[in-house]
Amino acid sequence: MPTLVWKRLWKVNVSHKVKLFIWKCLKGIVPALFKISHYKTGIDTFCPHCGSHNETLEHLLYDCTYASSVWMDMNVNVSNLQTHHISVSTWIISWFTSFQAAHNDQYNNWLLILMNTAWQIWKNRCDKLFRNESPNKWITLSNIRWVIRQCENEQGQNKQVRPKNNNWKPPANNQLKINIDASFDNVTKKFGIGLIARDSAGKSRGIRGKSCNGGLDPE
Repeated sequence: MPTLVWKRLWKVNVSHKVKLFIWKCLKGIVPALFKISHYKTGIDTFCPHCGSHNETLEHLLYDCTYASSVWMDMNVNVSNLQTHHISVSTWIISWFTSFQAAHNDQYNNWLLILMNTAWQIWKNRCDKLFRNESPNKWITLSNIRWVIRQCENEQGQNKQVRPKNNNWKPPANNQLKINIDASFDNVTKKFGIGLIARDSAGKSRGIRGKSCNGGLDPE
């Protein structure tokens, strides 16, 4: 994977699970049914949505009639991909190698559409395959747009109010400093804890995070 693609992918303001899925698409390790059949014989490789084609990653994300209809309603034209049989990895690389990707807010919002739509199509496929839940396209589109708005709002807030933190002081030579932070949702009672260990040069030596349900209070 080109270094530029890697750096820009992880800078996009989407959830970690979406970034991880896009990374798997780039690496060609998404467990589409046709790919799994190379390692496990006797499985049904047909697309859970249309049932008429082998489920390759390309079919799953834009060749299937369901997927292509979702892209169409999100104003993304995938017909060129279908006509020229462009691989998913090649398509995704093109998202991040445009000069605009690093310099244009409108293009960054376009990345939000592409990444979140691809993720939602994958999520719908998993719901169909493992729960036998047929997707409602209008609910799918509503979910995608809602997530995009949340990402845009958070992105705007980060630009306006997030200060640059210059208060961190490195530890002495041959020592590590561990910083820890936590968050707590008073409504759902969910909480998360994260920590990072860094050396005197500011280099990360280790990270750890954990999320749990059922907290009583922030303390």
